[in-house]
Amino acid sequence: MGHKEKILIVDDEPLNVKLMKANLSDARYETVFAYSGEEALDKVIKESPDIILLDIMMPGMSGYEVTERLKGNAETRDIPVILITALDGADNKIKGLECGADEFLNKPVNTAELRARVNSLLRLRQYQNQLKLHRESKQLVINDPSRKAAVFLPKRPLPPMIRIFMPFLLVLEAVTGHPIIARCVPRPESAL
Repeated sequence: MGHKEKILIVDDEPLNVKLMKANLSDARYETVFAYSGEEALDKVIKESPDIILLDIMMPGMSGYEVTERLKGNAETRDIPVILITALDGADNKIKGLECGADEFLNKPVNTAELRARVNSLLRLRQYQNQLKLHRESKQLVINDPSRKAAVFLPKRPLPPMIRIFMPFLLVLEAVTGHPIIARCVPRPESAL
């Protein structure tokens, strides 16, 4: 079975949590719960959710405060947050977006809209993770004693298929000990 995307549902009302879970009853999701802002921050660290559905009005720490803390932390700032509330009005939405929320939904939540927004933000997060992986792969320096010199990747644009499979090629090369990259990516003229 493939990777299940993890959704953290945060609401101080257990009935609302159950309702959200039922609205997202899909085999591709794993749901975890928190019932306060403080518990939500702990769960984010322990569970590493892919997305957070967060009620605004909670005793203690509000959803706005939780969002500000998440977005202010380098480890958690990229996790999409959907604020969910019974509050109505543009001021609340603006405040939520200014805190760093990615989306805003009013209660009662429309199931189709909730799923569409969750799926959209999960796709965006996947693209961001792929971009991050691509940026990191650009920083790689391959230094193999069997080669004449180190090969810095990439010196010039790589063919699309190589760019997509570069992380896998690097792992395969490391595991097998065979210089797969050297056959796929020509060495710069200065390295010969």
